[in-house]
Amino acid sequence: MWFRPEVMMTLAHRRGGGLKWYTRDTGSVWCSPDDSVHFGVNRVGLVNVFAKDIALLPEWEQQIWAGFNVGPDGGVSEELLASQMRSEPADTQAPEPFLSIGLGLLAVTIHEQFGVTLLKSHNQTIEIMQKCHRFRAVDTAGLFALSKDLARITADAIDASVIHKLLGLDKKDRPGSLKSLERLIATRIDGNVASRVMGPLFGIYELRLADAHLPSSDVLSALKLVGVARDAAPIQQGLQLLCECVSSIYEIVHVLRNTYDKCN
Repeated sequence: MWFRPEVMMTLAHRRGGGLKWYTRDTGSVWCSPDDSVHFGVNRVGLVNVFAKDIALLPEWEQQIWAGFNVGPDGGVSEELLASQMRSEPADTQAPEPFLSIGLGLLAVTIHEQFGVTLLKSHNQTIEIMQKCHRFRAVDTAGLFALSKDLARITADAIDASVIHKLLGLDKKDRPGSLKSLERLIATRIDGNVASRVMGPLFGIYELRLADAHLPSSDVLSALKLVGVARDAAPIQQGLQLLCECVSSIYEIVHVLRNTYDKCN
């Protein structure tokens, strides 16, 4: 069966609901802890579920799914078929689970390397993190909203003053959080490489401004900086956004741990 991706937000964000990833394009979703459903995402961003799994749900949950049912389009998720029909799960990974892990590694690395706390604590961090998944990006507005939340747990969470002290910057030369972090990692690798590593985080920060009527040319520029295909389906853009964000965070960790290839 095929469903609009909006069904995932409706299910996962109910009280008692949740979302878990198995591979890049498969996982399980539930709105009741005892009734998880294995799903796959196909090439056009629709959600695939086997009919038998829907039939086993309580009637009230079936009605939720029914409200988002659509006709077949884009084929069946290849990774779902590989797992359910061939018992050969795809050897891929979704970026969503690695977002919080990566930020945790970054915080630990900064503390180990410099003895300071880089990321400011926020009482809504866990809640924001739970909403940072590709199903937020069911349309362009959703992509911008996802960007805004990613910026809140990256650029907004970085304590620039800590980096200013580490670098011994003059009061007249104290850039923002992302630029400060770029300068810090540029002490370990070439500045041009540092700029490339940080590019996706800068692009995400620029996309957050799209809600404030950022000119279309600037939106396209920000998408390019992040590495998001302008013509991809919104769900696929959300996936790309998350992949690039997570990759950037892990590259920063490698740089600061001196495990990064300086000739990269």
